[in-house]
Amino acid sequence: MIDLAPLEHIASLRTLHYRRFARIRGDEHPVLSAFDNARVIDRLATRGVTLTFDW
Repeated sequence: MIDLAPLEHIASLRTLHYRRFARIRGDEHPVLSAFDNARVIDRLATRGVTLTFDW
């Protein structure tokens, strides 16, 4: 899984497109459960970053 925390520090970030699910060892795990990504995504949304994701 990828830690999205470094994205919080990119002031010029306007859009984030990510996959809702990522494959790990044959299982599907929600991206939001990795690290503290749900909090990061919430903060980015609050800052006005456009969030889009693939199902």
